[in-house]
Amino acid sequence: MATDKFNGRSPYFIIATPEGGVIEPTVVSNTQSNITQTSAVFNGQVTDEGNPSYTVRGFYWKVGSGTPTASDNNQVVSGTDTDPYSYTNASLSPDTTYSYVAYATNTEGTAIGSVITFTTATANELAVVQTSGDSNVTQTSVTLLGNIVSVGVPNYTVKGFYWKVGTGTPTSSDNVINVSGTSSGSFSANLTGLTAQTTYSFVAFATNTVGTATGSTLSFTTSSAPTDYLPTVTTNSAQNVDDDSAQFIGSVTDVGNPAYTDRGFVYIQGSGTPSLTNTIADVSVSGTGTGTFSKYRTGLASGQLYSYRAYATSTLGTAYGSVVTFTTASAPTCDGGTLSLQDHVIYGVNATLGTGSVSYGTGDCGTAISTVSLNFTLNTGEWQSVNQITSLQLFEGSTNVSSQYSIGKQLNGDVMTITFGGYFPSATNDGNHTYSFHITATTVVDYITTLTLPTTSTGSSGNVKHVTSVVTADSTTSYPASRDGSHNTSTLSPKGESGEAYRYVIVYTAVSGYNFTGIGNISEPSVTQNIGASVSATGHTSTTLTVTVTGTIQSSSVSGTISYTGGPSAAAATSVTFRYRLSGSSTWLTVPSGGIDSADGATYQVEATANGSYYLQANNTSVVSSFSPSTNSDGTTMIVTVNIQSNPTSGTSTTIFAYPQGGGSTIGAIRFNYSQ
Repeated sequence: MATDKFNGRSPYFIIATPEGGVIEPTVVSNTQSNITQTSAVFNGQVTDEGNPSYTVRGFYWKVGSGTPTASDNNQVVSGTDTDPYSYTNASLSPDTTYSYVAYATNTEGTAIGSVITFTTATANELAVVQTSGDSNVTQTSVTLLGNIVSVGVPNYTVKGFYWKVGTGTPTSSDNVINVSGTSSGSFSANLTGLTAQTTYSFVAFATNTVGTATGSTLSFTTSSAPTDYLPTVTTNSAQNVDDDSAQFIGSVTDVGNPAYTDRGFVYIQGSGTPSLTNTIADVSVSGTGTGTFSKYRTGLASGQLYSYRAYATSTLGTAYGSVVTFTTASAPTCDGGTLSLQDHVIYGVNATLGTGSVSYGTGDCGTAISTVSLNFTLNTGEWQSVNQITSLQLFEGSTNVSSQYSIGKQLNGDVMTITFGGYFPSATNDGNHTYSFHITATTVVDYITTLTLPTTSTGSSGNVKHVTSVVTADSTTSYPASRDGSHNTSTLSPKGESGEAYRYVIVYTAVSGYNFTGIGNISEPSVTQNIGASVSATGHTSTTLTVTVTGTIQSSSVSGTISYTGGPSAAAATSVTFRYRLSGSSTWLTVPSGGIDSADGATYQVEATANGSYYLQANNTSVVSSFSPSTNSDGTTMIVTVNIQSNPTSGTSTTIFAYPQGGGSTIGAIRFNYSQ
């Protein structure tokens, strides 16, 4: 960067002349200061008095750009020294461009400095407000609508609505409702607690230091209060009528005013008109809206006529639907029968299940069955565990009736029995029934080791991030448990006899834009439980990382969790952008081109957004004492906390540079300056 040897002033030269020679003075125009809407301070300096010394100094100035002369405006400033001098011009107009030059005059002539141009501040003005209208008018509430067309100068600080009962223009001495926000655009406010069938007037407003601007006055009238009336109820035909139960059905087509608070059904045995005063029971149903409602009622007498109707009750009273009748079915009679257990189907083993039967009489329907035990004989070998029976079901023909009875298995020594119990059929399903057991069994006991894998995602969630995964089971004869087990990307479930080995290979593939740099991309793998399993990272390429799980089946089914975290690194970043804010602020700011003017001892937050991985490094600690974090491996947006030194040296700065992961030239930087 070139150095300004003249400190922002116009360059000048001193030309030596013979003794007694005449030369003009030398003048510098300095930058204006203290600009307002109607004033500014002109600054200048005579750096050489000339020969003979100058006798008059001051400023030429005019409206607009260009070089002003004495024929424009001339302001003389007293003094004949070489010290800086100034003039406060308080006769300017707002939002207007002006130009001035400093000058000094001796007998040789008048010398002027460079032209300084500036613009005065904008004039203050009220905000521009519209009263847009109203919506959602009810008996007691309304939504008022407004719009800020222009925020004014300076920006307004308060907005809302003035409102009152009746017509006319409301003011701040009537009712005021403020609305948050200081930007342009539409806004609204909800008024409640109004009186029905009443006219109200309202106007939108916004206030700044200049004053309060209002929109046009509008009015609205709240709606009238409705007439009180009972709800409207309908009774529908009963459904699912049985010998001891029925489903009552009704509907509310109008909730009434005020709305009902309770609904349900009333009923009596026989014909007649049921009500809340003579009902067998008040069958209440939850709910307070319109629509169909129902209740399944049990405990009814068989073969009887019933009358019922729906009702809904409000504070005005109870409304009923019409009376509907139905007759329950006659109760079935129990004729008894025999339950036969035969023609069994056996899968997986060479075994024989015995047969049996149990009879019940006319009074036994629905009563408990004395448990029937059938011997289940393994024709080759002996039973070692009830777990060798992996499936036990009861069928009547092709229908699975396991849920209708209580069936089980028991092992005493090496004698396996299948049990049958529960309850005899009801009177509606009595008679003779033939059942057969369908059994699947194994001659050996297999145990399962369940291993939960770390979660993965192609994004930034999960234990292993920015990857896809494939799990492969080793199905060779050396690893029968992984061959016979199951697996997916979240769980390994090797299965086999105690001592059988298993092996799985998990390959993680980095998504586009990410690479593995070593097996250290994930933490040291481990198994949280001692269940005969081990895990390790066994290799990597730039795009893949391999984890291998091995172990042996234990003497019982066990489970555990495999743990590790990490993922590939993002490709080296080629660009990074920064925003910043003072700690505690919610507003992100654009970094000035000259850097951030830092506050003594302050803490800043820097938002760094890059297209890959990178690290940060400061060139010194003159202004920045520390920052964290300094490394980003996954390319996501990172928030960096930057701490400023206490009492840093004025005029110093610290630059934090961003470098691509793996090295290379800087891809971005942010500078923190300190000037007291």
